Amino acid sequence: MIRKGSARLSPRALRQIHGKLVVGGIATARLQPLRELLLSCVASFHGTMDYASKLFDGIPHPDLFMHNAMVRGYAHAGEPAAAFAVYRRMMEAARLRPDVFTFCYLLRACAGLQGSCAGSPVHGAVVKLGFLKDAYVRNALINMLAKCGDLRAACVLLDEVGEGDVVAWSAVISGHAARGDVDAARKMFDECRHKDIVCWNVMLSAYAKHGEMEKARELFDSAPKKDVVSWNTIITGHAGLVEDGPKFFYLMKDGYGIEPNARHYNSMVDMLGRAGLLDEAFAIASNMRCESSAVIWRTLLGACRTHGNMTLGKLAREKLLNMNEDASGDYVLLSGISASSGEWLGVETQRWSMDRKGIRKVAGYAQIDHKPAVFSAP
Repeated sequence: MIRKGSARLSPRALRQIHGKLVVGGIATARLQPLRELLLSCVASFHGTMDYASKLFDGIPHPDLFMHNAMVRGYAHAGEPAAAFAVYRRMMEAARLRPDVFTFCYLLRACAGLQGSCAGSPVHGAVVKLGFLKDAYVRNALINMLAKCGDLRAACVLLDEVGEGDVVAWSAVISGHAARGDVDAARKMFDECRHKDIVCWNVMLSAYAKHGEMEKARELFDSAPKKDVVSWNTIITGHAGLVEDGPKFFYLMKDGYGIEPNARHYNSMVDMLGRAGLLDEAFAIASNMRCESSAVIWRTLLGACRTHGNMTLGKLAREKLLNMNEDASGDYVLLSGISASSGEWLGVETQRWSMDRKGIRKVAGYAQIDHKPAVFSAP
């Protein structure tokens, strides 16, 4: 029913498959098609778990694989409370024993929360059930502790791991950098004897994010190997330096033969757009060899709004329309370009177009962070 690579199926196709299962009797359906369908729904609905949740709730006796798929989906969607709810249901109602995958996904969910107290129950369950010996779970735990700011506990576990696990080292280096202690991150980086490309990129990103581009450049030049992430970091880090950014971009492309991806192109368009070099930005966006994205053209449209370039703004808007992108913000940006140029007829035209298509400007809102919740793990 669902072949390999089914995560690429459209939501409509997955709904049709679901419908056939319901008509045929989902209670009598074989487990494997249900597993594949649920996993595909988790992967295909662009970060929302609503449809996957409906499917999951309609399965009479979901197994461990299905529970893990839901925990994984909620962890990736940034919904830790829902991930824990599925975990409790698995332990209490279904009476299933968690496995390595369960804890890897749960710890990922905890990593998005501030304060290590939220992950303490999971840490305890990992130790209690004997999963701390598993390298994947242990690294996920170290990563969670580092991201939540409990670097002392992360370092204790790292000492037990030893020098060979570069994944654990990279997680703690990243944790120090996230707290703003770049010197501590560099000290650990220098102590790590088995650095891989990921470890180098973590340290490179730490310097770039904190604006220490001279040190980033030195590290970049001394790296034994560079990949797409390395180049993206150094190009993005030079976003405010119009002379250096394009130099690295073309050096990567022409000197090292690495084909730029969408993130590289977006960084270049954003960099040139901020500097008012809109013709150059438009040329780069138009000559992309990878698949164009709405983000790039929307970035250019925003730059046209800032610098009052109506001609390129309209071209960027046409590109978005050709991609079936019809967001209210695009009309507002183009209307702003007209207003800044005193072209009030253009402003009215954009508003009329919005009214004709039934598009309404999304109201602004403020998000308030609450005190992090503490979840219990049976």
